[in-house]
Amino acid sequence: MKRMCKINDPSTYDRRQVQWKEAEEHFNEVVLFMFDIYRLVGYCEDDSDVYYVLKHPNNANYIRYSMYTGVGSPILLKGRIAERDYTNLDTVLGYNGCPPEPEFILGFPEEWKY
Repeated sequence: MKRMCKINDPSTYDRRQVQWKEAEEHFNEVVLFMFDIYRLVGYCEDDSDVYYVLKHPNNANYIRYSMYTGVGSPILLKGRIAERDYTNLDTVLGYNGCPPEPEFILGFPEEWKY
């Protein structure tokens, strides 16, 4: 697991722990968030919020990764749509510059920010 920034200890139960665990459990899954399709690849937090780290397919802005607030959760598709359709989405994301990450990303490096 990559550790890119200081993360609070999740040993005490709170919403942050729940969202961190959710991100790890659904690592590399295809998700919908804010009407777009992404790959859930990590988790990050700062003093004011928690974030899901989402990987984008190729797009005109050349943005590869973004942090999206944990106030809303990504819509998980695996197991909720037909397996064939999910596999299709996963494959198309891979073809469009968004293959699965080799390991869970914990934090958000400065060079990814825009």
